[in-house]
Amino acid sequence: MRMQGGIMGTEENRHAEETVPDQEEKDKQKTRLRRYAKLIAKMGVNPQKGQDVFVTAGLDQPEFVTMVVDELYKAGARKVIVKFTSQAISKLHYR
Repeated sequence: MRMQGGIMGTEENRHAEETVPDQEEKDKQKTRLRRYAKLIAKMGVNPQKGQDVFVTAGLDQPEFVTMVVDELYKAGARKVIVKFTSQAISKLHYR
């Protein structure tokens, strides 16, 4: 968007507008993550009906981990147990 003489006309603001993802782009990214979660559940883990699954994940992607857990249940897992880890806390154990 370009406005002559207004704040929106500056080069910095135009660049900032271009880098902010719109809702459509966010939806596309969520769809890609959901498909990736499904791939991990079905092809990577491939839980058998009634099997328990343990997941270890970092704290930085809770939404993606939730998608993976959901797909694991859909694939037949009986119970999915998630252990979140933190590199900062892990480093403290080795001081």
